[in-house]
Amino acid sequence: MFSTSVDPAKCAVDDVTCLINHWRRHGDAALHHLWQEIGDDLKRLSISVWSDFLGPTAAQATLSATDLLHETFPKLLDYPLSRDFENRAQFYALVKSLMLYLLLNYRRKKGRRDRYRHPDEVTALAAPDMPALDLATLTTLEQGLQRLQKIAPRQAQIVTMRFFEDQSFQAIQDQLSLSRTTVYTDLKAALLFLRHHLDP
Repeated sequence: MFSTSVDPAKCAVDDVTCLINHWRRHGDAALHHLWQEIGDDLKRLSISVWSDFLGPTAAQATLSATDLLHETFPKLLDYPLSRDFENRAQFYALVKSLMLYLLLNYRRKKGRRDRYRHPDEVTALAAPDMPALDLATLTTLEQGLQRLQKIAPRQAQIVTMRFFEDQSFQAIQDQLSLSRTTVYTDLKAALLFLRHHLDP
């Protein structure tokens, strides 16, 4: 169980982990303190995940990097955890998992809407409603990655390195001895696989 005795004022100025755990316990009361410390990091993270996921189609997307952050942040407060974060890396890993799931779900729903739209419809697509996120949600994503690992281990490794380990494309190329084109192609194929895995 979370302790309720922590006050954000008692957290060291640079103790982001303390602020994150306090925010999860007390919600908006601790948000101002936390956002001052991690707001810029989350904005950069959102832009990175969004641009990597959408690639050249980002300019036409109805969901912006800012939208992605706004969808993700409140869900972090609702996500069930049995214990505190031990460090900020754990928190950022959860953020990236939620962002990736939301983007996969966005692409899946948008694809369905595009297939069934009337050809004369000209109204722009709004960002689809995002589902409630719980442990089962990320378990589904994790199971998809495990399944991909068995079928195409290199693709699963690239997803992990890029989205969860924050490795640059150059670092992935160097470690796996692949061309940039191959890394992009494998990443695109892996995300397509995961999107299909989420289909009911």
